[in-house]
Amino acid sequence: MFRAENTAFVYVFDANERCVCERVVATGAVRNDAIEIVSGIDAGELVVVAGQQRVRDESAVRLAADCATAGVLQILSAHH
Repeated sequence: MFRAENTAFVYVFDANERCVCERVVATGAVRNDAIEIVSGIDAGELVVVAGQQRVRDESAVRLAADCATAGVLQILSAHH
């Protein structure tokens, strides 16, 4: 997750397009290094948790082999 001008965003993987899309989210509780996301993504969607600094909205990405089973994405490479 990242913030810009008091708005929280995440990157969500679009399996059909093989890219990530920027999504506005609403946050809730903060505990240590975890932030609750209360709206803006649906259960089962894959969210980028590593490599966010290397992508932008609609970046084509190559995924880590085990990311689907982890339910999160680690970006290995991105093309803008």
